[in-house]
Amino acid sequence: MKIKLIIILAFILSLVVGGCASGNQPPAAQPAPRPPVSEQAEPEEEISDNGESASYHNSRNSLDWGGVYQGIIPSASGMGIAVQLILHYDETYLLTYEYLIDSAEIPEIGNFGWGKENPETYESGSFEWDEDGSIIRLDITNMPPYFHVGEGRLTQLDMSGEFITGNLSDSYILTKVAEVGQ
Repeated sequence: MKIKLIIILAFILSLVVGGCASGNQPPAAQPAPRPPVSEQAEPEEEISDNGESASYHNSRNSLDWGGVYQGIIPSASGMGIAVQLILHYDETYLLTYEYLIDSAEIPEIGNFGWGKENPETYESGSFEWDEDGSIIRLDITNMPPYFHVGEGRLTQLDMSGEFITGNLSDSYILTKVAEVGQ
């Protein structure tokens, strides 16, 4: 019984002492109210090395997008199209692709000696970024030229630059298998 009484008295005493201690202190300063959103200053825009706005992160300014990408995309006939796309940081590319027929051996993705020595189709040129910095457009006309740039992968888009939907949508992804020099 004595222990319960001591605990209760200690609790009451701590409340009284705590209340007195806080009463002797000046009131805490209240933070100034935030101005409405329309009156807030805009964040300063950062300018990247190439003179473009870099105030937000996107694929172009946040990822190591240069590299060798490989994949097998669907085709209307045969087993698909083996694609290798090399993106350079000077915004040039090298594209090779080979239509795989039913008797063709499917190349292993990641094998750097991928494809034939003389690939069926070879393209090179330059590419440009969209204004959001997440999609590139190759300067080609015989294939869909748009690719969405993601972490370690490129997703081929349709001829209008839209994501491909449907059962085969995951089949339009090229995986990064090697880096290129900057």
